[in-house]
Amino acid sequence: MKFQVPHAMLPLPTHDEDARQSFLLTMREQVMGPLWQGSRATYEKKLRGNFERAQGRAPKDRREVQALLDADPYYQTFSAIHRTTQEMLWDEVGDSIQRQLPKLIDTAKTTVAKKKTLGSLQLNAKLPMPRYIEEVDIHVMPGNFQTELTKDDVYAGALYDRGVFIYGMGRRGPYGQGMGEDSVRFLKQTYPDFRPRKILEVGCSVGHSLLAYADGFPQAEVHGIDVGAPMLRYAHARAESLGKTVHYSQQDACAMDFADGSFDLVMSHLLLHEMPVKQIRRMYAEIARVLRKGGAMFEGDTVNMRSPELIDRTLGDWYGHYNNEPFQLKAGEMDFPAEARAVGLTPDMTVYDARGTHIAFKR
Repeated sequence: MKFQVPHAMLPLPTHDEDARQSFLLTMREQVMGPLWQGSRATYEKKLRGNFERAQGRAPKDRREVQALLDADPYYQTFSAIHRTTQEMLWDEVGDSIQRQLPKLIDTAKTTVAKKKTLGSLQLNAKLPMPRYIEEVDIHVMPGNFQTELTKDDVYAGALYDRGVFIYGMGRRGPYGQGMGEDSVRFLKQTYPDFRPRKILEVGCSVGHSLLAYADGFPQAEVHGIDVGAPMLRYAHARAESLGKTVHYSQQDACAMDFADGSFDLVMSHLLLHEMPVKQIRRMYAEIARVLRKGGAMFEGDTVNMRSPELIDRTLGDWYGHYNNEPFQLKAGEMDFPAEARAVGLTPDMTVYDARGTHIAFKR
């Protein structure tokens, strides 16, 4: 199995737990490799031709392609395996964490109680939880990001840290930092003279990407916000155990408590596809408010629904249909440069590639 580097907060599997988790990682590789490509081949070699012969035309939109896939036994089998593997992943990792939860909570509390911590943690028990967060377990992750199982809980953070490593098949690096490193590299190559003094990640989860920014811009003061207290407790303890200075606070990205013009760089990773369009627009306005003049907003996501092939765009929305990511489709259809202009930001660079979407805006 690809190796996730241990740290003080990482839940460690027993021999048998590791064997089951390795199996699920391998299943993910099969689902995202040959089974996924098999669905595409089934459409290209059979379903599209059958439709064209019956209708006298090609499918005109994703809805017609989706209907063809949903009625096909191969795609049904692929979807069932994909969804079942996802549920098994959370169940297996969750059971392993439950066994270790008291120890993980003690470790986090000890970290926070130290006389000299590198970063900081501020929680807000009165924060109104957005309805779209409370009502959907995104990624089928039980309890989502904010559910508290017990006092001083870190379960959601531990589940996300270990679970996403398996979900991503280890391809995001041994610390889950790969997307952050890619983004830092992209920013440095695109804007070589950019030297942010204060950085914010909105929707930071456990800090996988954020720590890459702390390494990439060591002169900067680094902040991360999220709505989930269990995520942030875990993120803070994780950063401290890895010797990283990060300041975490529990906030809604649509209503931040930072002063106007507080940051040189505000960014997000894998966040947009988890938000309704209305909330994305509110977040954009808030980001524009807290950006300093000359600052930049950067986003890295997987909302690339711009492939010229209908089948690719349809398969890409599997997660919206079957993986509790109901906002992905609408987010993927947004005109992000237009949304940026609407809040006073200047679209500067948009790159669509195999890894997803990189979008940079300037104030």
